[in-house]
Amino acid sequence: MRKTYDEVEKWISENPEFVKKIKEDNSWSLRDYQDIIHWYEDIKEYKEILLGDKILSIEDIKNKFFESLPEEENFDFSEHPMYDEDGYCSRAMYQEIKYTWEDLSKKDLIMILSGDYDETDFDGGRSRFLSGMAKYFFNYIFYTLGWAKDDLENKIYNSTSFNDDVSFYFPPDISLLTSAKREEKAKKVVKINDLKKERKVSEFLVKYPKEMEEDLKELKHLHFIGYSKNDDNPIYQIEMVLPENFELVYGLNKYLNDEN
Repeated sequence: MRKTYDEVEKWISENPEFVKKIKEDNSWSLRDYQDIIHWYEDIKEYKEILLGDKILSIEDIKNKFFESLPEEENFDFSEHPMYDEDGYCSRAMYQEIKYTWEDLSKKDLIMILSGDYDETDFDGGRSRFLSGMAKYFFNYIFYTLGWAKDDLENKIYNSTSFNDDVSFYFPPDISLLTSAKREEKAKKVVKINDLKKERKVSEFLVKYPKEMEEDLKELKHLHFIGYSKNDDNPIYQIEMVLPENFELVYGLNKYLNDEN
């Protein structure tokens, strides 16, 4: 875990511009790089827990849960025994969840993680009681139980956003970071996508004969700005969309080589 973290950190520090481009780019072909960077940033934010500097017991995890659990008074009894009309936890479900957590066992923890429960939704419906708890569950199954990602996947009874969150913390395959061929391909994608970025240009002004004014209203790239004080003909600003990183060239002869 720490070795993977250190290697990703080293790669990020050695490729700052490339990493910046990847984070700004939404291309599917860069998703593996983006996932690795996202993983690193999440681990960095909670290094003590996720790198195992602090090993949590079930009692520690239980205490973390109750630290974030809202007070019972925030929940109402409703006609439905488990949810209110907005899909949030009812007080009845709240009590069921609370009772389980008060006597939390290893078996209960694995049951919550696997999604192997029926009526009692331990996330509290839309209440999201498990929000922020994934890193603590990961700490326990990775450092205390010694689980690999396959072990978790074999335990999953019902796929939930929570066990997905826990699964995300397992060290990713970072072989692509040392593959020159993969990196060259990714940099090519970034370069192509840079060319697709557009900038609106409106530095050109043109004047047309008055009799064309009605016809020109249909052209979206011409923006009317007023009439000429010399002959009362309409003046327009040309608006175009071009790839970024260009500069406007004025006085063509000054820029071209003689042989051109």
